[in-house]
Amino acid sequence: MRRLLVLPLAALLVVAACGSTTTSPSPAGSPSAAPSASTAPSASTDATAAPTATASPQASASASSDPDAEPTAPANDTGAIPSDAATPQASVAAGSPTPEPRTACQKLNDAIDTVDLYLQFFTQADETTWEDMTGPESPIEFDRAKFTKAIALLRQDPAMKNAAPLLRSLDKTLGQALESDAPFASTSSPGSVLMRASTKNFIQIEEALVAVRTAHGCG
Repeated sequence: MRRLLVLPLAALLVVAACGSTTTSPSPAGSPSAAPSASTAPSASTDATAAPTATASPQASASASSDPDAEPTAPANDTGAIPSDAATPQASVAAGSPTPEPRTACQKLNDAIDTVDLYLQFFTQADETTWEDMTGPESPIEFDRAKFTKAIALLRQDPAMKNAAPLLRSLDKTLGQALESDAPFASTSSPGSVLMRASTKNFIQIEEALVAVRTAHGCG
């Protein structure tokens, strides 16, 4: 009977000894479980997440808040003024129109028109129209010097070879008529002589004027 009691007691001691040495697996959700290496943040993630020095808000704030700081020029700024920059004076000067010089045809046509106009007046001049046509309120803006200059320009052209002497003679008689107190007092007075000579040579002079205009292509 004593032997039977010893066996169960020995069995209990063996079970107790085995139970104390066996470790049970801790549950997966246990707080004591250490995180695995795969879940630890990598060094590259930390480096990417860290703000760079250029984006530092403290540095930007300190640079903009300094009232004595001078503006920084762009890297490609050479300090030179652009070539297309125009000053106000240059703009005003550029906008001022420059009158074009008169062409050769304009000068020639003016001379021809002057001689033609005055010649028509001479053929119709008399004592009743002389003062009005040559006075300060002349409808043709009479100017003896203008007539003389026109003759001087035209006489150089070969087409005026025969007409030029006739015009010079008319200009001389015109001067005498302007100085006379009674240019039409008689048939021999300078005004009367001017009228007859102009009428006699009118066609020849006019044909010469047309020839000059045609020869120079100024029609």
